[in-house]
Amino acid sequence: MGRQTLSQGRPPRLLRGAGYRPDALPIRAEARVLGATLKAGATAEYTLGKGRHGYLVPAEGEVEVNGVSLKARDGAAIEDESVVKITALKDSEIILVDAA
Repeated sequence: MGRQTLSQGRPPRLLRGAGYRPDALPIRAEARVLGATLKAGATAEYTLGKGRHGYLVPAEGEVEVNGVSLKARDGAAIEDESVVKITALKDSEIILVDAA
């Protein structure tokens, strides 16, 4: 299956902090909220910057995040990880928050 990199412009940012895409809804925080749809077997990666924290929720489906399985509506707080690797175990829709 395919592999994606969750980077600027892909997937679309749903909300934005200062300095990010003008077509996303503004938030008053140093944060990004991203969404993606992954087919079963697909892998995506997102690089968290130093000192940043992530929170990932599969809205639908089932994923593995850095070796931890999550079902729909489970949440994972992510810290001390430079790369977040997401593998879809089932067709999935995910939301990822990247915050300072």
